[in-house]
Amino acid sequence: EMEDFYLEIHWDIHSWVPLVSRVLPSDTMRLWKKGKKIRMDSTLLDVSEQSVKRGDMSFMFDAGHAGGLSITAIDREKREFKRDVVMKSRKPERELPTMAEVKVEVDWMLASDLVDVDMSSKTVEFTRALSGWYGFREDKSETIGPYSCRVYNVGCVNLATRSR
Repeated sequence: EMEDFYLEIHWDIHSWVPLVSRVLPSDTMRLWKKGKKIRMDSTLLDVSEQSVKRGDMSFMFDAGHAGGLSITAIDREKREFKRDVVMKSRKPERELPTMAEVKVEVDWMLASDLVDVDMSSKTVEFTRALSGWYGFREDKSETIGPYSCRVYNVGCVNLATRSR
């Protein structure tokens, strides 16, 4: 049983080419956990070779759902949601889905993009974030609740996405 928490992860992509970093994507992902429920908000939906797709999405995971694990994807811009229950309980009295329900699910899956993400962590580097002016810099720290936390930068992460 993990305590409830709120977490923000800010990430951005940098380039060694001058001024290119200003147009590269960045995002702040927000994560909440309360009881057996987790919510994740993000505004960056897809990064391809030539474009960045932004949106306003939330994903909610409910491990306390009666039928198993409930996963809900919410598109807050389009005001649409899609709920799926996975890892359902294996009760013998459970009814099979109707053909109409199967057709709706198959249509939704075929219309959805398939995305494969591969992250290499072999070259990851953690460095302490610094604050202050040049020559007077010191390790950056922040206070979160009653805790004093050190701030780190993560670099050299290779992330490859393939989508259909």
